[in-house]
Amino acid sequence: MNKANIVEKVQEVLGGTKADADRAVECVIESIMAGLKSGDEVSIAGLGIFTAKARPARVGRNPR
Repeated sequence: MNKANIVEKVQEVLGGTKADADRAVECVIESIMAGLKSGDEVSIAGLGIFTAKARPARVGRNPR
């Protein structure tokens, strides 16, 4: 399932236009991302807990 499928499902449930459903989904995604960027833990009941983790950079290799 991708964002377009979620937008279609939201439109089916709420009615209205596809543009309204897209704005609603985009608002939810932006809110989750803003919470993660500020270092908070985002918990959505029935969906999961989102946390941002800092990982060290990986070592690349020269293909030559």
